[in-house]
Amino acid sequence: MSCSDKISKWNVLGAQGALLSIYLESVRFNSIIIGSLYHSEHVRRGLFERAKLAVEVVQSTTTEPQISVTKPILASVSNPPKREVSGKAPLSCLQWNAVDQTIVMVNASTGQVDNSTPSELCKRGLLKLFLQLMGKKEMIPRVEIGESADSPLTYQEWKGKATDYQDKKNLLMKGLEGAGYGSWVGKPSEVEQFILSASEQLPTPSST
Repeated sequence: MSCSDKISKWNVLGAQGALLSIYLESVRFNSIIIGSLYHSEHVRRGLFERAKLAVEVVQSTTTEPQISVTKPILASVSNPPKREVSGKAPLSCLQWNAVDQTIVMVNASTGQVDNSTPSELCKRGLLKLFLQLMGKKEMIPRVEIGESADSPLTYQEWKGKATDYQDKKNLLMKGLEGAGYGSWVGKPSEVEQFILSASEQLPTPSST
């Protein structure tokens, strides 16, 4: 799926994803700034107009808990850089976080940093951070996640615990199909069927 497809999904389900929705309300964009190749009509259609039609289909065909689409303010930079239109996305991107202010260059085609190690934003890295978050006693889940199983849960099983998020995601997928946009193409389920070894799991406050 394209970047605009994923951002369109975030404008319905929130940018926090399935795991963090266990603890957080949906995180919505207030605005999006396009650095280059900005075309208002195309961007609006890609980022939320298609999702709006999908939501309308859902609202007209079901009495289940409804979904809504956010329409962030769209803008371009005042002096956009010139970029050759090659038909391909750039092969590099910047990874930044507000915790330690670290900026890392990531190969967008492999998800790896310069030394060929996985980015901290890979699925395995996100699961590590999520399990660390679970160890904080002050964090109260918004949904029932049950007791820990005797055997470790896979990344896919942890995402399945976010029942409200998954229900809304299924409604969005049905809405997109009903609006004539076809089926959402996901990655093979095998890539999410992994567990973390004991040595991989980050220490939690309760274990230190």
